[in-house]
Parts: sequence; C-alpha cells; structure tokens
Amino acid sequence: MLVASRWSPAMSTARPHFAPEAALSPRRIEVSLNRASVHWVGGDPVTSHFFNALSALIPPVERIVIRILRDMDRATLPDPLARDIRGLIQQEAWHSRIHRQCNQALALCGYSAIPGLDGWLERALRLVVRCLPRKLKLALPYAFELYTASLSLAVLERGNDWGLEDADTPEGPHKVLIWHALEELEHQDVCGDLLEALDIRRRWGSFAALAIMPVLLTVVALTHLYFMHTDRSLYRPRHVRCYLGMLIRQRGPYGTLVGGVLRRLWRGEADYGNTGRAGVLRALTQFTG
Repeated sequence: MLVASRWSPAMSTARPHFAPEAALSPRRIEVSLNRASVHWVGGDPVTSHFFNALSALIPPVERIVIRILRDMDRATLPDPLARDIRGLIQQEAWHSRIHRQCNQALALCGYSAIPGLDGWLERALRLVVRCLPRKLKLALPYAFELYTASLSLAVLERGNDWGLEDADTPEGPHKVLIWHALEELEHQDVCGDLLEALDIRRRWGSFAALAIMPVLLTVVALTHLYFMHTDRSLYRPRHVRCYLGMLIRQRGPYGTLVGGVLRRLWRGEADYGNTGRAGVLRALTQFTG
C-alpha cells in the first residue's frame, strides 16, 4: 500500500485533550485521474465500486458536518480546540473538493446519477438536521467521525485483504483513499473533545451514531449496487456472490464498519490501531509539502 513504509506498529499514548502540539491543518494534495480506471482496485468491480460509492456520498455528508461546526458558537471553546475545529473544517472542505473531482470523473464514465444523488442526500440531511434537538445536532459530527475513523483504520491495517495492494494509478484514487483515511483518524478526538467542551455527554453521540447506522449502511449498499448495475457487473454471478459476501462477512468493509463503530462506542475512546497517533502523524508527513 501507499503508506506501507511509514505505517508500522509503534507505542503511543492517546491524544491529550486540547493538546497544543496536535494542531490540525489542511494538506492540500492534488491528484491525477487521467489514467485512473473505474475498476481501480486490481480490476475488481465489486471492491472498486464500494470505494466509488463512498466517494459519491462523502461530499454532501462533509458539507453538513462543516455547516454544523461553522454555525456553532466557538467563542466559549478553549483556544486550542477552537483552532483544531478550524483545521478540521479546512480539512473536510479539501476532502470534499478532491472527492468532487473523483465524482466528476466517474460521471463522465457513465455514472450520471452521481450529481443528483449528491443533491438529494444533502437535502435529506439538511431536513434531518433541522428536526434534531440541539444536543443531538451538535453530536452529529462526532457520530459521522465514528464511521469514517472506523473504516479509515480498516483501510490502513486491513486494506491488503481487500485487494488494495493491487490498486493502480498510485497518484489517483488510491492516493486519495490513503490521505483521506489518515486525516479522518485525526478528527475522532477533536469531535470527542468538542462534546466534552460543550458539556454534552457522549451518549448523545452514541445515540446519533446508532440512529444513523441503518440509513447510512443502506445508502452505501444501494449506491454500491447502482455502480455495479451501471457497468453491468451486477449481472455476473461471481460478482453478485462477492457483493453479498462483502455485506455479511465480519472482516469485509461493511462488517468492519459496523464492528469498528460498536467497539468505539463500547470503549468510549479513539482508536489509532497498532501504530498509535504518533504513527498516523508520521504517515501524514508524506502528504505535507
């Protein structure tokens, strides 16, 4: 994988609350999609389209998270946390920008429903957010980060099991995936610290995470199915078996996503995996220039 040389087990402690030395800052990478294949994970349409589906869904979700964080009153937050929230917003905005580039490239390849899906999902999320009580609304960024951090850690530690070692065009979708995964691991403590600073119990975040789980997994699975339908890979028996296996296998992407979220809720803490937070920061240096 792209980060193999920098992603190795290391001893580390959890991020101290409001740690001044742990400031978040955007890493504005650029990607080349000219040579990227739609089936960029080793030519496998099922695994490739799982990550393509995530890319299609990321921009509207991140715009909602950004809006919630921008609209809150940050004047009462500790300065280091307020600074990290600004950094998180900038990172999320760049994530959204890069994924829009990927999605535009996919739309040009015939996946024309992506722009409509983007708009529909954002409108639906806005409606949900407007109906939520204040505490649950402010807990949504924490809830979403539970999902992105869980999947991000799995991509970094288990990605080879899913065929990511065979991903082509290292400056294209694979680079986006690794960069995004590493930065998402930075966010999990920040959103937890935010709840603490706002005197909101984490159970609100836990409730939000559990409440959105069925909807989130269904939307991802259906978008995944749309990609497979569009390029007709859905109608090949071996690909259908692989898709169904991804849905039910405990160590597959969907099982990993659910299991990672439940572990974080049970433990009540962030998880940086074997490498620790220090290893994540070391790996991110390759995207700092």
